[in-house]
Amino acid sequence: MKKLVSIMLLMFLCSATFYCLAQESDITHISKSFTYRPIESVGDFNSPITAYISYGKVFIRYDEDKAEAFCRNIGKKYPFTGRMPIEVQGLAGDCASLTIADIGQDVNPVIAMSLTDGSVQILDFFNALSTGDLRCSLPLKGVSDVLWLDAGSVGDVDEDGNAIGGYVTIFGHDEMGKKYEIKEYNGIGSFYPASSRNGNLVLSFSRDWKLSCKVNGAIYSGRFSDTNFSKTNPIYSYVLTSSTIGSTTSKINIPGTFSLVITDENCNQAIFTPITGFPFSSALGKPVIVYTVYN
Repeated sequence: MKKLVSIMLLMFLCSATFYCLAQESDITHISKSFTYRPIESVGDFNSPITAYISYGKVFIRYDEDKAEAFCRNIGKKYPFTGRMPIEVQGLAGDCASLTIADIGQDVNPVIAMSLTDGSVQILDFFNALSTGDLRCSLPLKGVSDVLWLDAGSVGDVDEDGNAIGGYVTIFGHDEMGKKYEIKEYNGIGSFYPASSRNGNLVLSFSRDWKLSCKVNGAIYSGRFSDTNFSKTNPIYSYVLTSSTIGSTTSKINIPGTFSLVITDENCNQAIFTPITGFPFSSALGKPVIVYTVYN
């Protein structure tokens, strides 16, 4: 009897081991480390970029000399001297998988990170180099249950269904085979209201869904996200998390919403409407014409 029990136990352990190995083989595409190699040099930057996961956190390595040259060419000071590897900030949980790929039609490395809860956050690499801001986006709206990420392409079509071009991007995949396109913010980057051409008020949005507001000597920073995915009247939610006045930076927590409707095809002008929460606006709900800032 004991011999029979032992045989049955051995068979169970073998089957359990096989099941675990089968499960692992099904998720070999989940990446804990990924190296991106740009297809061409951008501002003297042509270094491979490696991102890796360590205990749920994400770290990035690259050639610092190339990064310093890139910053110098755009008139910025390299912000991370002696800090290699640099750590991504603002993750909402432990990272489970990642990839790096271009989004758009240019060399534009974006680090996409899926968390253990299936949400996805992104970091625009060149934006981090140029600003020193290592915060990633908030978890992207409309993306859930993602197990792994990879690069792919999207083809654009006209009204008659004819191909008119396309772009490369990143996709998230769930266990049922559903695919999510990982999107950056692609609206106006920085702008000022028509009534503030003296520079007292400038609002800036990065492609990895970060925002800053410079007003009357103070700088408010935070992150934002699309709430309704409308092409005609997009509504965005945000949370401002810090304010800087002079050399003093304080933590804040100001949520709110706004709309930003681009009104010309070159993205030079838009209508900005603060809806809730903005600390600098006494005219919530009133549309304001805004113009692009060119640095």
